[in-house]
Amino acid sequence: MKFKISVLLICCLGIYSIQAQELQKNIDSLLAQYAKPKQDTTRVRLLEKLSSHYNVAALDSAKAFAVEGVALAEKLKDVSGRWRLRNVLGTYYERKAEYDSALAQYNDALKIIDSLNSTRGYAIVLNNKATVFIRQAKYQEALELLFRALEAEQDLENREGIAQAYNNIGVVYYYTQNFDKTTEYLTKALEIQEELGKLDGLILGYNNVGAIRDYQQKYKEAIGSYQKALAISEQLGDVKQEAIAWSNIALAQVKLGQLNLAESSITKALELRDKASDPQGKVQSQITFGRVLQAQERNALAKSYFEMGLKAAQENELLLLEREALTGLAELAAANRNYQEANTYLSQVIVVKDSITNKENAQAMAEMEAKYQTQQKENQILAQRAELAEAELINRRRTALFVGSLGLAFLFGLIGFLVYKQQRLKNQQLQKEAESEQP
Repeated sequence: MKFKISVLLICCLGIYSIQAQELQKNIDSLLAQYAKPKQDTTRVRLLEKLSSHYNVAALDSAKAFAVEGVALAEKLKDVSGRWRLRNVLGTYYERKAEYDSALAQYNDALKIIDSLNSTRGYAIVLNNKATVFIRQAKYQEALELLFRALEAEQDLENREGIAQAYNNIGVVYYYTQNFDKTTEYLTKALEIQEELGKLDGLILGYNNVGAIRDYQQKYKEAIGSYQKALAISEQLGDVKQEAIAWSNIALAQVKLGQLNLAESSITKALELRDKASDPQGKVQSQITFGRVLQAQERNALAKSYFEMGLKAAQENELLLLEREALTGLAELAAANRNYQEANTYLSQVIVVKDSITNKENAQAMAEMEAKYQTQQKENQILAQRAELAEAELINRRRTALFVGSLGLAFLFGLIGFLVYKQQRLKNQQLQKEAESEQP
């Protein structure tokens, strides 16, 4: 039986990459500072850090600090704090799968950034906004933002941001089944992440490489990559990423026929999803559990998990997960010889799939990358022209200097000759005068 390959991950900028022990230590330190009633821009930054930390450690606690931070930044007219807190609040909503709210925060942040002309802020928020579009399977919109974010990161020469943009572009190509492009961009991302040693980036890289190995049916290698991501997630104390890794491991174990291990893995994932308050992740784990139960031929229970996942996916407009749940239900119906029900589910699968990977989107994405590559080439040509112009200017200056030097040398020589000539005439005159005075 063929199972759906595991879902790739995407990264959000502005989430701190520190170990679990250090994370809690930082939170405790920040809370001690928070107890002080100081109301200035320093407190705005404090609230941003607290909400960012809680977006990783305890999602439900993040919102209150972010909302307080937004209000204080507005009161103090702290323009930088306003966009930063709205970005963090957007990340909170994204992790809660409340995508309309997330986009509203990111759009407000972008308006503020436009007034500041902040390239760094522009790159951060564009990447995060693209994250939401990927979740919603709006790949054309996501890719446009990601290439713009990539250009901004390249202008800043920010290696970490470039890696994150590469990663997310690879994710878009993965979901649209362009696996050559997927491998190209994910490889670029992982190379930079390994070079930088950024733990959150390595989690994404290892999970994504695992997914490619999974697609290639190299399931043991996929599990190895997922386990590396799991180890780093545990080190950072990022419960959401732990759940993702366990869910991915479970899928690969099912494909290897290790059903008992898969059930244990997905059970851990479901427990962590609840702990992380991650509704989208919970839907993914419910569908994955349905796959495990399906492989064990526990079809009635499998159907209940697929139906739970389908309902939540439709409520949250999670098209990819909706397609996965419908596919599982169609397979179960066919296995039970209920072909009419199976056809109904398959018809719905086709509708969802067409909305995700229609030709217009694919063409638009190809045009988007072509535009980016053209811009890159134009920038290279401009840089080369600038170098040639500079070299020509240097040569002109050298020629002018040489000619000027020759001119000065001639001038000094002429002056010297004239002085010599004048002195000689003077000497001759003096000699004549002396001769005329002799008796």
